[in-house]
Amino acid sequence: MPSYGIVIPLMMFVVVFLSVLSAVSSEEQPQRDYTYEDLRPCTMSSQEIGTLGPNDDLEPCIIYEVLPTFLEDQLQGQLLHPKEPLSGKYNLTSVISMVQVTPSYCFNHRDGAPTGVQFLNRDNNGRGVAIGFASVTADIEENDGDNQELLQQDQRHYLQFHFVSVVAGNPNALSQEEYDRRHVQILKSMISDLDAPYIVGTCSFASTIEKEVAEDSQAFLMAQVGPPGFYMDNNPYVFGIHIDSDLYPLPTVQSLTLLSNQERRDGLRALDIPIKIIYRDKSEFFYSTCRSAFVHLKAAGFKNVEEIIFDHSGDHDNDGVANEFDEDFLVGLADQACVPHPTQDHGDDDGLDSHHPALFVCTLTEQDIMIRRWLEIGCRPMSMWATAATWGWADENPDLVPYFQGGGQWHPAFTYNDMYFQSGSELLDYNQRLYGYAGSYDQVVNYAIPVLFAQHLVAAYRVADDPDPISDFASSSGREALRRDMMVLKADTIFGPVSFDENQRNNGRDAAGTQWLPITRTESVEEEEEEEEEEEVEKQIQFVRMGKKPELQFANRLVAPFLQAEAATVVVADSAKRCSAGSFVNETMWVENGSILKNGCNLCPVDTFQPEANVNNQCNPCPSGSNTKGDKGQEICYAVEENCCHLEFWRLALLRWV
Repeated sequence: MPSYGIVIPLMMFVVVFLSVLSAVSSEEQPQRDYTYEDLRPCTMSSQEIGTLGPNDDLEPCIIYEVLPTFLEDQLQGQLLHPKEPLSGKYNLTSVISMVQVTPSYCFNHRDGAPTGVQFLNRDNNGRGVAIGFASVTADIEENDGDNQELLQQDQRHYLQFHFVSVVAGNPNALSQEEYDRRHVQILKSMISDLDAPYIVGTCSFASTIEKEVAEDSQAFLMAQVGPPGFYMDNNPYVFGIHIDSDLYPLPTVQSLTLLSNQERRDGLRALDIPIKIIYRDKSEFFYSTCRSAFVHLKAAGFKNVEEIIFDHSGDHDNDGVANEFDEDFLVGLADQACVPHPTQDHGDDDGLDSHHPALFVCTLTEQDIMIRRWLEIGCRPMSMWATAATWGWADENPDLVPYFQGGGQWHPAFTYNDMYFQSGSELLDYNQRLYGYAGSYDQVVNYAIPVLFAQHLVAAYRVADDPDPISDFASSSGREALRRDMMVLKADTIFGPVSFDENQRNNGRDAAGTQWLPITRTESVEEEEEEEEEEEVEKQIQFVRMGKKPELQFANRLVAPFLQAEAATVVVADSAKRCSAGSFVNETMWVENGSILKNGCNLCPVDTFQPEANVNNQCNPCPSGSNTKGDKGQEICYAVEENCCHLEFWRLALLRWV
């Protein structure tokens, strides 16, 4: 792994940072077709392009171009625009072209691949990736220190890439039809002009339009799409690097299943607990993800599972407000999913269990209104899984999300690595130095695709004496053989193990299961942070003085897969547990905390007591002549007999004084 000291040199002579923002008339422009030779460098950064609004027109432009190392000197800061494709064989080096086309806003989905191609082309001291049988034996002998003559002659074959990434336009300023036309036309032209057999897939919002192009061009498309329906049409040239998003809820399903042998306080077992699944009916991602949770819960034996499916784009009361933004509609969904928590214990037959459902919520923005409603009515779920728990929404709402569970493609705690970076987090740190912003997991995925394409060819020619991918891609039989090699490829990547199922989508590992859990601050405090730390300590002291538990800091921790997990899942959530003896349910505190899953218990005030675990909203006053000796959180009250010095206490049991 090279040091960060080489970041600037790599940028200087490997990647061309490009782009063009054209101030054209807002009037509709005539349709135009674009070729590689027509496209100009972008003058804005990828991230800047990603922020364009509906009034910002953008002409298609090349945002990145990475050349083979032996052609870098010819670049000199300008596009090469060769009359012939660069794909070909140069002595023992094969140059393969690779293309990507994205809409303006997908900067994370395009900002990883250039880094991957940089490192591939710079491998082996700038010769590229070694392929073929000679490279395998040479590597072995180099490690053993033998056969120096072979190494000096270096008869190994190498692989380098010519990578071109194009921004097709700003969909916010175009009709959907016109953007799709541009995207498809440019992608077809790039494949043809550059003789490119590999396509780095675009972001999921524009991904469907690339599938037909891949099949017609017989170009290998590596899609960045999670929902399984995308891969069901058996397109022979479409592969998927994303993990099946239907797997996202499974860690939570499994954590609930682990409770199935535990006796609950009301005599029921976990398989009888109510589970409510709320999701949209017109989005493949939201629908298939939560539908998967339903299917797996039923298969696990849960008996009380209810789906609450809604049309987010409909208008239930014809008031002109779509259901996804209609407060009355969403409040109704919330009430259907969870009922108020009782404020007093009435024995085991009070239906207490029904007040602690496990919730699964597949929504985009609807959760804001539903969570607010649950706080208002005193809903106390035992767990909550939400699609939004791993999004920026969760980071922006830290008070809401403690103990929320979620799922995703990747997590910073993953330790998967490759030959260039020790982890995805290290890659993101590296790219932040290049691009000036902190990237998301989409950058990790995007980076992994070119590296996976290289691994595809390394595996395909592992025992070939004279590997010739150029000739094989040029012939129908050779290309089909390489396609079949991709179907059976098994590779370790920075994104994790990759292999493909019968639909040619990645099934190499499980999805990342996450939960917002408390963290402890173990790092030493820097000198400039000491004042802030003292304020935090005083804040926690005040919490204790108020009869509250110290406030915890929460972070989105990795809880699955098991071998990568950094923490264990917490189920049942604090909100669904009875307050311990010496405390009571503080409804006001729950609403103030803003979280439906955090603990809402306060210590009993001075001269009150609570002898048992409970869900009461107040403690019992000490009987006349007794007190708690000035202490909070007491299970008993004390009294001193006048004619004796021994201490007696009052305890509540079965609603009788003893």
